[in-house]
Amino acid sequence: MTERRISVLQLGKYYSPVKGGIETYLYNLCTNLDEDIESRILVSNLSMKTEIDRVEGTEVIRMAKLDQLFSTSLNPSLPLWMRREKADILHFHLPNPMAVMSYLLTRPPGKVVVSYHSDILKQKFAFTFYRKFLVKFLSLADAIIVATPRHIDHSPILPAFRDKCHVIHYGIDHRLFDTNELVAARASEIRAKYGPRPLVLFVGRLVYYKGIQHLLKAVKGLDVNLLIVGNGPYYSTLKMQSMDEPNIHLLGEVSETMITAYYHASDMFVLPSVSRAEAFGLVQLEAFSAGLPVICTDLTTGVPYVNVHGKTGLIVPVGDETALASAIETLAADPEMRKAMGREALNRVRQEFDLKSMASKTCALYRKLLEN
Repeated sequence: MTERRISVLQLGKYYSPVKGGIETYLYNLCTNLDEDIESRILVSNLSMKTEIDRVEGTEVIRMAKLDQLFSTSLNPSLPLWMRREKADILHFHLPNPMAVMSYLLTRPPGKVVVSYHSDILKQKFAFTFYRKFLVKFLSLADAIIVATPRHIDHSPILPAFRDKCHVIHYGIDHRLFDTNELVAARASEIRAKYGPRPLVLFVGRLVYYKGIQHLLKAVKGLDVNLLIVGNGPYYSTLKMQSMDEPNIHLLGEVSETMITAYYHASDMFVLPSVSRAEAFGLVQLEAFSAGLPVICTDLTTGVPYVNVHGKTGLIVPVGDETALASAIETLAADPEMRKAMGREALNRVRQEFDLKSMASKTCALYRKLLEN
């Protein structure tokens, strides 16, 4: 007799092909769950139309979006869908105030799992009102997943729910960043174009909390070339700031193959973020996967948990351009240190931040909750 599959309703903000940190996590999780887990995904659409489709075999319900308020999609049909979609497990991906309020309104059956990706930071006024509802919701949750212990320690909310928290590291498929003949050829072309100086790499969205303005000042006058891959609202500003700096190169968006080539062509990766909005820094794992040492900032988030100072890279104070420049110079001047840290970085991502392991531990948590 075939055992019944466990049904899980995943409640996120958006889903693939929409890009974003939580969206990437949710896609990676749903495409790597064990065979006895059947997920459906309930998220917002980008338009005022409800659409149901399938992404790699998983049903995705994209609810009509009426508007957006305080960075939250307003989906009037969410309470109705939540009540209609019966599931053994309801897995919420926070922050997602609309989903939290809808749950409190409807109280559908099923065990409640929360992936607490980050605190709400920018909407401080709205959070003052919302906080009591979030606390009530977390008090009803059966389990809370966090990516690192620092997500608990430095949160204004989670310490009160420490006994419910389960640390499950984010994971990536590090094999996607392996080199091959095409990647090696592209990496050689990049080094020929921007070398022989050491290459310093940044990859990510060009937004306020990434701290790229500090990175530009840090590399000014250094004997390195800075390669910035990505786009975003700060692109034009950064273009103006770097116009007279011959060692700074804004490259815009590039293909996935070329991103891998840039990792393999570079000598170090820098993540100079200045805000707790950088909750984890998944790009650090990508750099590790290519054997790159990482320089990051000492945020009160998971960022410096991922990167181990003196082992997989270097950690500098937030917003300290002098310390950032010194760290870059240290790695630039010592190829053997870079190689040793790169080896440790590759070992760490393979052992601690593997995608299959992340999905497997999440499935194990689902089963444990249902057994209890």
